[in-house]
Amino acid sequence: METLLDQINWIDQAKNMEKWLQDIHFPFKNPKDMIHYIENKDPSLFNHMIVQTDPGELPQSYAHWWCYMRIGRRETPAKTQPLYPTYEKWHNVNNAWNKTNLSAETKTMDNPTTNGASIFAMFTCWLDMLYIDSVLYADERTRTNIPRLYGDKILWENNGQTPKSRKETTRYILQQSNEIFYERGFKQGLAYWQKYTQKYLN
Repeated sequence: METLLDQINWIDQAKNMEKWLQDIHFPFKNPKDMIHYIENKDPSLFNHMIVQTDPGELPQSYAHWWCYMRIGRRETPAKTQPLYPTYEKWHNVNNAWNKTNLSAETKTMDNPTTNGASIFAMFTCWLDMLYIDSVLYADERTRTNIPRLYGDKILWENNGQTPKSRKETTRYILQQSNEIFYERGFKQGLAYWQKYTQKYLN
């Protein structure tokens, strides 16, 4: 079941919030621990998916939204969106990618905006580029605009350090993209993405 964020019945949902907040065993400090605890108490809460009015944003389960929103509000009281760390990381990278890659061959979208769909368009573009590069060239030399993993960062220009291999870069992109789905509890999206990206692992 899907519900727009601005159509949620907050009176009904307040019952869940009150129940969680009154539970002395509830692990408030870590969102992953919160989600694990709620899942053991009432798995049905993860069937309720929230979608935002922005069609480019990814759905999220109500329980994931609540847990990560609580963490976000703790750090920034005026925050209006959940604090999903992996999503935030790649949101910033995607914003930079959209601004600096001006050629038609590497831009993820025309007049790009940065949202969930744009992030995954960027991931898909990177995976395709890595795959094509591996088909055309047997060596692991870096080439202009071909993304590579340096430490824990994906860069599309050599920064003077030794990059990870194309295969390691591909696996890292897939691991990080999967984590975005896990953070939001978007199981259908994860299943589709893993099936679609299996070709990059062969």
